[in-house]
Amino acid sequence: MCTLLYTEEYIVNHAKSNDDMATDREEFARIREVLKKNPRGMNVIEIAAAIDMHRQSVTKYLEMLVISGQVEMRTFGPAKVYYLSQRLPLSAMLSITSDMILLLDRDLKIINANDAFLAKMGAAREDILNKVIGSEYFPLEFQPSIIPRIADAILGKESRIEAVYKKRSKEQYFDVKLLPVVFDDGQPGATVIMEDVTGQKRAEKERETIMARLKESDQRFRSLLQNLRSGVMLADADGRILVYNPAFLQIFGFKDEDMQSLNIRGMEWSAIESFDSDGRILPPDERPSIKAFRTGCPIKNMLVGFRRLTDGRITWSLVNAEPLKAPDGRVERLICTYYDITERKLTEEALRENETRLQKAQEIAHLGSWELDIRSGSLTWSDEVYRIFGLQPQQFTATYQAFLDMVHPDDREAVDTAFTTSVREGRDTYEIVHRVVRKPTGEIRFVHEKCEHYRDASGQIVRSVGMIHDITERVMMEKALLDREEYLKLRLDALLAPGGDICEKTLEEVLDLPALQESIDSLYDVTGIGIWILGLDGKVLAGKGWQDICSKFHRSHPGTCKNCVESDLYLSGKQLADGEYEVYRCKNGIWDIRTPIIVCGKHIANLYSGQFFYEDEEIDRAFFERQADKYGFDKQEYMAALDRVPRVDREKVLKTMGFYTKFARMIARQSYSNARLAKALADKK
Repeated sequence: MCTLLYTEEYIVNHAKSNDDMATDREEFARIREVLKKNPRGMNVIEIAAAIDMHRQSVTKYLEMLVISGQVEMRTFGPAKVYYLSQRLPLSAMLSITSDMILLLDRDLKIINANDAFLAKMGAAREDILNKVIGSEYFPLEFQPSIIPRIADAILGKESRIEAVYKKRSKEQYFDVKLLPVVFDDGQPGATVIMEDVTGQKRAEKERETIMARLKESDQRFRSLLQNLRSGVMLADADGRILVYNPAFLQIFGFKDEDMQSLNIRGMEWSAIESFDSDGRILPPDERPSIKAFRTGCPIKNMLVGFRRLTDGRITWSLVNAEPLKAPDGRVERLICTYYDITERKLTEEALRENETRLQKAQEIAHLGSWELDIRSGSLTWSDEVYRIFGLQPQQFTATYQAFLDMVHPDDREAVDTAFTTSVREGRDTYEIVHRVVRKPTGEIRFVHEKCEHYRDASGQIVRSVGMIHDITERVMMEKALLDREEYLKLRLDALLAPGGDICEKTLEEVLDLPALQESIDSLYDVTGIGIWILGLDGKVLAGKGWQDICSKFHRSHPGTCKNCVESDLYLSGKQLADGEYEVYRCKNGIWDIRTPIIVCGKHIANLYSGQFFYEDEEIDRAFFERQADKYGFDKQEYMAALDRVPRVDREKVLKTMGFYTKFARMIARQSYSNARLAKALADKK
C-alpha cells in the first residue's frame, strides 16, 4: 500500500531508521483498526483510551496518517473527529483510469503498472515488474527523456512534461505527469501518469494548419477585396456594416470614419437618393439591400443610381444582394456587390442622344442610312429609311430582296445592276437616282442613293454602307418648273398665233395662273373666306379654302355632289353685270357667292367665294343630321366637319365681296392687258 505525497519536505523531516519505521507501522495499524471498528468517527482521547497510548503520540500518528491520506479529519466546532479514509487504494485507482500509470520505487524499478500501460506496450505484468525503467531490460524511449523527471519525483518534486514516444517509427504524444509517492514503509517512489494526447496534438496541428490557411486565405481575400473594381459590403442582421472595400467608399462618396456609424437600416443610408434604370426615385423598401433583407430573396444585376452625399454626383451600379440565412431561415448576413458602370451609362446616354439627334436630322432631311453585311446578307435600316418607304420604323427585318421589291418595277433591274456590278468590279462607290413605291398607298417617291464599299484585309468587299435621300419634292419642283416653262411657251405661242382675236382667248391662255394662285393664298390667309377662280366649263383655275364638309362629304357622294353641281349651274347660269355678285345658299345648306370676270365685254370666268355660315344665323343641325343619315355619312365626323365651317360677320362678307369684285375686275384688266401686249409684239414683228 502506498499513498501520494506532494512535498519533498515530508520525506526529509520523517526519514527514520528501519527499526523505528517497524514500530511506526505497528502503531499505524492499531489506529487504522480501531477507526475501522468505529466508522462514526473518534476523537484523540477516545483513540488513546482504546489502544492504550499517550494522547500526544496518538496525535502525532494521526497527523501522519492524515497527511498520507489514510485517515480523514473533520472539525465540529472546537472538536476534531477522525475517520478511516474512504479513498480508493492506488491499486484500485490504477484499474479504473484510461491513462497509462507506472509505479516506481526509489531505484526506478517498476512496482506496478495498470492494464492501459500493459496494453499499450504489449507486455505482460510479470515481464516488467521489478525491471528498471530505461534499462536494456525495459527501455522507454521518450523524447525528451523522462528519466531525469522521475528522479526528481522520487525526491518529492512534482513535474509535468509533454513527450513523444516512438515505436516502430510511429510517433505518439503523451502528457506525462510525474508525482512523488511514499510507501507504507516510508520509502519514497514515483508515480508516472501518461495521458495519450496524440489525437489532441494532431488536432492542434491540424487546427494550426487550418488557421494558417485561413489566415493566408483571409489575407488573400482582403487583398482581393482591396483591389476589386466592384464595391463590396457585408452587413449583419441588424444592418451594421462589417466589411467594405475602397470601391464601395468611392461609389457612395464615404470615408472610413463614416463607416463606424453607418447602418443600412438607418436614416443615413435611407437619405441616399436612389434611382431606377429610368431615372425614377426608388422608395427605400425597393432598394436592393433593404429589399433583400425584407424578402430574404437575392437581387440580381439591378441597375441603380446613387446620389453621392458629398458632391451630389450620381453614380450608376449593377447591384447584387445575397442574403445569407441561418438554418431556421432568418437572414444573418447580407452581402452586396456594386459594379460601377457610371462611365458606361453616361456613354450610352450620350450615344442615345446622338442617335436621337441623328434620327431627327435624318427625318428632317428625309435622309436615311443603311448597312449591308455581304457575307451574311444582314441588312439594317435607320428609322428614316422605313419612313421613306412608307413603313413604320423597324416594322420588319430588312433584307436586300425586300428592298428590291420596293423599288419601282421599271427601275428595279437598273438598281440591282448598279449594286452588283460595283461589287463584282471592285469599285469603291456607286450612286443612282430611282423610284420606290410605297406599298401601303402606292405612292411613288424619288430617291437618290449613294453607297460606299468596305474591304477586309485581303481586299475583298465585305460590307456596304449607304444613304438614301428622298428627293421627291425636288424632282416635283424641277418638273413643275419645266411644265411651267412649257406652259408659258405654249400660252405665248397661242397669243402670238396669226389672226388670233384677243377677245376670243380664255382666261387660262392670257393669265399667269401660278402668280394668281399666290395672290389667292395671301387673300385667304387674311380673310379666312374661301376663294376660287373657275372657267365657264367648271374647271378650277386657282383657289384655296375648301371646307372638309364640302371636299370630304358633299362632293364625294353622288347624292350630295348632285346638289353641288346644281348650285354651280344655278350661279354660273345667272347673268350678272360687271361688279355685281350674288349670295346663294346651296342645296347642301352652306352659303356660296359668285361674281363674274368679264373681258372685252365677254363673260369668260367666275370668281367664287363662300362655304361659310353667318355669325348671327342659327344652324339647322337637324337638317345636317338628316343629311348624314340619308347619305350614310359617319355622323360624328360629318357633324365635326360642320362645326369647323367658319362663321363670318355679315359686314365682313359685304366688305370682302366689295374687294373680291374689284379683284375680279383687276384680273379681267390684267388678262386684257397681257393679250394686247402680246398682240402688239406680234404685229411689230
